[in-house]
Amino acid sequence: MFITFEGIDGSGKSTQARLLAENLRTLDHTVVLTREPGGTELGERVRDLLFGLDGRHWDPTEQALLHYAARSIHLRKVIRPELRKGNIVISDRFHDSSWAYQWGAGNIRKDLLSTLDSHVLGGTVPDMTILLDLDPEECPGRLTYRLPEDGNHFDHRSPLWFQGVREAYLERARLHSERFYIVDASQSIEVVADTILHMVREKIDEQC
Repeated sequence: MFITFEGIDGSGKSTQARLLAENLRTLDHTVVLTREPGGTELGERVRDLLFGLDGRHWDPTEQALLHYAARSIHLRKVIRPELRKGNIVISDRFHDSSWAYQWGAGNIRKDLLSTLDSHVLGGTVPDMTILLDLDPEECPGRLTYRLPEDGNHFDHRSPLWFQGVREAYLERARLHSERFYIVDASQSIEVVADTILHMVREKIDEQC
């Protein structure tokens, strides 16, 4: 099973992806936890290019191209091999992030992202996409708890900018309702984790 976590910065994706991996391992599942951009050595270098100080100089189209270059390596080196082994792959972000950030907030052309999806994904799409939905007004307060080295230039965007990201995510959820599961991220970490685990266990049972 391929599970992805999506949401605006500060919504708790990384925490919830880690908790889900830990919970599934206690149930004797083999789980690979990864992230985008990243997941491979080259992917992490692309992450540094995008989120480092120089990342502010990439325009949305350039950001998308870098993301998909890293995504292609991620799929080839990590995601597809682990899925072929029958393992559960959990990724903190995947292609829906490109749609939310580069299209929703960056206004790049839909046909460019559709073409990149077609060539890079090659039919490998998530079985479940867990969208942690959060009001952007709550983002700044959450992001202040990050350590300096964990932040990036996206953290300093306005709530209005993040609203564009959120609306794009919700649009993706409407278009792909068969795989999207929306969770209220304003709830406590424990409640969100329990809700997600219940959803995932039900999906596993369906596939069995």
